Amino acid sequence: MNESTGITNVKPNAPWSWGTDDEALAKALEERLKFAEVRKELCVVKCRGPPLNGVTKFLLCGGCKNAGYCSKECQKADWKQHKVICKLPAHQYWQMIAPNHHKAKDLAAETGLKLGSGGLVTPIRYLVITGKDTPENNAKFVGRNDQDQIKKTHQDARIRILLRPPPGSPNWAMAKSLKLDENCPAWTPRPASTEEEAELKKIRDMQEVIRRHMGSRSMSSITSKDMQDVLTQNFGSGWVDALATYQSAINAMDQGVRV
Repeated sequence: MNESTGITNVKPNAPWSWGTDDEALAKALEERLKFAEVRKELCVVKCRGPPLNGVTKFLLCGGCKNAGYCSKECQKADWKQHKVICKLPAHQYWQMIAPNHHKAKDLAAETGLKLGSGGLVTPIRYLVITGKDTPENNAKFVGRNDQDQIKKTHQDARIRILLRPPPGSPNWAMAKSLKLDENCPAWTPRPASTEEEAELKKIRDMQEVIRRHMGSRSMSSITSKDMQDVLTQNFGSGWVDALATYQSAINAMDQGVRV
């Protein structure tokens, strides 16, 4: 008898394998195991067992770099199912795949990130804040598709974080109200690149222009008329090109915004 359970003729350890006659349950478990990357341990797609011919290094899918196969034949046999996951848009990868991916889980634990919550800004922002924003780490959270969108989101997050918006600024208020930095550790972003330094200088120079224009007036009283005056008086016919820099500058300045 197993003293811990009171059941007779049952060994107190788990079996080496298990099975079920319930086809629906088996299918559901198979799908969840795929999400959990079990296929990296056993090539269950075609072989239904360990790698053939003593293969110990799996072939990785060239698209997602996640799914592993013991042969080209197994990869081809799995493509009909795998392409659904492999071609997922970035936001769906973040919501559906990352929460079940062991590498994403490990990285999330390091950054204090809650997997699958919020939009694409959230995981990329956490990586930027913690200085872990490498292409490989980005892929763990949002996959390898929609690269233009991911690149733009990453660039915007880098500039916003490197500006270190003070309390009372619109950027600070937005992050706080949306809880974008909830449970995030201390800010340790990577140093700015040469290109980023140039962009940051443009924004900080614009902030000085705005301060001079406002004079003794409180930043909380700034209006669209002030914006028009700053741009037309300082940039003339090139005011349209300076508009984006103005927006970045003003959003990172204390305007007395409260949350």
